[in-house]
Amino acid sequence: MGNERFEHLQGEDAFGSESRREFIRNLTNLCVGGLACLLGLGQSTGATKMPPQGRVIIVRSKRPFKAPLRPDKDELEKMLDRGMIALTGEPTAQRAWEKLFSSDERVGIKPNGLGGPTCSTSKELIEVCIERLTGIGIKAENIYLWDQNPSFIRNWGFDVRPKGPGVRVLNVQETFGDVVKHGTFRGRITRIITHHVDAIINMPILKDHNIAGVTAALKNHYGSIDNPAAHHANGCDPYIAHLNSFPHIKQKTRLIIGDALRPLCEGGPQDRPQFRWVYGGVILSCDPVAHDAVALRIIEERRKEVGLPPLESVGRPARHIATAAKLGLGVADPKKLQLVMLNI
Repeated sequence: MGNERFEHLQGEDAFGSESRREFIRNLTNLCVGGLACLLGLGQSTGATKMPPQGRVIIVRSKRPFKAPLRPDKDELEKMLDRGMIALTGEPTAQRAWEKLFSSDERVGIKPNGLGGPTCSTSKELIEVCIERLTGIGIKAENIYLWDQNPSFIRNWGFDVRPKGPGVRVLNVQETFGDVVKHGTFRGRITRIITHHVDAIINMPILKDHNIAGVTAALKNHYGSIDNPAAHHANGCDPYIAHLNSFPHIKQKTRLIIGDALRPLCEGGPQDRPQFRWVYGGVILSCDPVAHDAVALRIIEERRKEVGLPPLESVGRPARHIATAAKLGLGVADPKKLQLVMLNI
């Protein structure tokens, strides 16, 4: 099943090209959205209910793991629920998810499996996210997960399963559309993003990166394109920012859930166990730039604690974060961030 070509997955129960039903759905959404704007009204979709740019919630636990260093799913549920309430201002976790997502939407989740089985977005955190989406009425078949190749997918604990049953898990190499050019980015972007989801949840793992300085939410979409190696010059700047300003990524990104349970402060993006430490955190935001600005601060603080020099002094400043802020993708200025720290 994992080797099936994307083009073969046609029909109502798969992806395929724009169907008549899809065309009507998109046209209806466009008309409703335009009318709502003219009348000064909010639309019924979650995209109009976003918290303000710059808000970042960090939830930390003193006991996030079960031996041997496997995340405690029950604890992650508490952390994620607490964080979503703080992020949205809603009284309950369910209301928080309902504020950001509608039950009839198709939601894409992008974990990160590049760092190997010991340094990838945790399976348990992904599972909690999926359960919260289905808990507000989103069909499992309308949830799509993807990564650069089957080995990366296995690293975050899943198997390729493009048709389901349940959640669809796709090898991104089988899903690319035509070549597009957007700023300095030139390549093919997965059709999952461009054609088949209404909203995106970005689920990176917090890591040092030997070229970009840090890899978090913004760089995670290098796993959504066909040629990431072509976009690493100059510390990946401005390529990362231009990719994330691509309209489908920018407009559909609804939530970032960063896995900061056991980050990596040196030697990334592959695992270097000697530079991992238990931070025990989950970082939530609706602003990928603010998320990454906070993630960078966590990495730099840890480097200082263990006697490592700042990233800029070793030639790896994370310039792409400031570039993304200049493009209007979010807030990077520490003075403008709304950072809330919670402990459970």
